[in-house]
Formats: sequence, structure tokens, C-alpha cells
Amino acid sequence: MKETMFKWSVMGKPIRNAHYEKLSRFLTEKLAVPNELQLLESSEEGFAKDLGPQLTTAQSIRFDFPYPRLVFTTFEGFPADLMFLRSADCAVNQTGRWWLRNLLTEAIRRLIVHSQINFDLSGKAVVVGTGAGARASIMALVKLGLRHLNVVSIDKPAFDVLEKDFKRFCFNVDLNYIPPDNIKLLGREHTILINSTPMGAENTLLEDLTFFNYLKDRAFVIDLNFDSADSTLVKEALSLGKYVFTGLDLMFHKDLYWLEVALQKTADLQVLQDYFKS
Repeated sequence: MKETMFKWSVMGKPIRNAHYEKLSRFLTEKLAVPNELQLLESSEEGFAKDLGPQLTTAQSIRFDFPYPRLVFTTFEGFPADLMFLRSADCAVNQTGRWWLRNLLTEAIRRLIVHSQINFDLSGKAVVVGTGAGARASIMALVKLGLRHLNVVSIDKPAFDVLEKDFKRFCFNVDLNYIPPDNIKLLGREHTILINSTPMGAENTLLEDLTFFNYLKDRAFVIDLNFDSADSTLVKEALSLGKYVFTGLDLMFHKDLYWLEVALQKTADLQVLQDYFKS
């Protein structure tokens, strides 16, 4: 009897080809799932045209930057929390109907839970940015039970929009805007820092954040950037003995959650990490 071929796609620009190609091999070799992967580096102008054929041939589609925000307006089926997130990084065809998912939110939540760090829910969190990554981070922290969140951003109007959307879905949560000039005024009462802004010399926010005077001793740092291991923020956090997680750590949790929603398969985190190191 011929095995069913699982067909999936990744759309983005650029796409981390090596990662997804290895994930495809992981499905075959470790989970015994024959699969066919298509990588599509589409332009924003050509996104809708390139997406169309995938909706008739693929069983799941993952969306990398810059498409999570764009794809949100394309589909009708999604969980309620996506109304706040306004972005999706995965679509799954379930019995002929496409549903959107936000893998990043669940990945952040699982990373914190599985870190086995004695996480203080009574503390406050600092989230840097107001885009899709920041929204996913805020939702994950709220799901974990945090009630005091400070959002640092240079874009106050974007925060106002974020706050308006947030208040429609979350209650009894204290969400505050912190302008860059006030970072150094934050009290030493924060248990977590999540950075969703890009690395680079032009990002002056990160330099002020590296003082870390606002973090408790057992606090930890998550940087959503995939290649953030060599960033100043991560290096300074490690030098001060903070627990640090990068975008690559999150990617593994995203992959595991994707296996569940797209294939109803589970895998061990350590097995997945070891496979990618081999």
C-alpha cells in the first residue's frame, strides 16, 4: 500500500532554506512521514498569486517574514486570539478548510515552561517592540499568568493601536508604554525581557536595554531574532549570568508545535535539537 505523501510549503523572503530542508528530512527519518517540501521566496506583490496554488496542493503552509501580517487578511478561519495578534505564521488544511495558527505565541509559552526555571509570575515583564513578534510575546506572557507588562518602543502610535486591540481580549492585565528615555528609570522588578526588534547598529533601543538594571537576579532574556546568539544584548545578558534564549531556541519549539497542529505528531525537543546539530 502506497504511503500518503504529506505536502507542505514555506513562504517568505528570505527563507531559511537549510532549516526547513533539514526539518523535512527529520519528518522522513525520525517520524516516518514521507513529505514533499516547497520553498517559495515570493515578493509581497506576488504573494497572493503564489499562495493560490498552494491552497490546492499543500496540506500545511508556514509563513516567514514578511508574510505573517499579510496572510492574516487572506483567510477566514482562525482562533479568537488571532484577532489581537493580527498575524499568523502557519496555515493548516483540516478536512478541506484552511485554519490559521500563530506558532510563535505557543513557542514562547512552551519555551518558558520547559526551561524549568523557577519563573516568578508575580514579577513584571519588559517587551521591546510593537509589531507581530511583540504581540505574540505579550499573548504568551498573559497565557502564562503575568499581569504586569511594560512595552518599550519608539513608536507610541503603534503602541496605542496595540493597546486598543489588547483591551478587547485581555482583562485585569496592566499594560504600560515605556518610552526609550525611561528605560533606565525602570525598577528592579522585572523577571523577563523579550526583544522583538531587529538587531543592528540603527537599533539604539538595545544599547539602553543592556544595562539590565531593571531585571531581577533570576530573570531571563528571550531575543526573537534567529541569529541573535552573537548580538550585544545576548552577550551582555550571558555575561551577567542571565538565562538567555534565542530565536533558534524558539524555532525548535515552533517546529514541535507545528508537528502537532499539522500532522498530529509529537517529538522530543532534545531529539530534534540533536538531529539539527548532527
